[in-house]
Amino acid sequence: MSARLILTVACASLTLADCSTAPPPQVITQTVYTVPQVPPVLLSCGNTPAIPPKPRTDVQRAQWVADDWEFGQTCHNNLAAVAKALAADTAIASQPAQGAPKGSTP
Repeated sequence: MSARLILTVACASLTLADCSTAPPPQVITQTVYTVPQVPPVLLSCGNTPAIPPKPRTDVQRAQWVADDWEFGQTCHNNLAAVAKALAADTAIASQPAQGAPKGSTP
């Protein structure tokens, strides 16, 4: 039983010694806001595909419809990516700083 007591005391002393070496917590004194850098290609949709000149074949019409659809999807995806980036940045900026009182805003 004395060996168990010695082992318990040794473990407790090692645990307490480990806590005393922890660095003090850092206090955040300044909040820095940054604007996300969005590539210019994501901010605009560019030009739609040109309509093929007359007389148009069915193949040309089908190709134009496919190109126009792909153009629309690319534009939609680019703008969705921008919205997601800006929403994520807004969500991060609206969170109170670490250690700030509850209910405070940045």
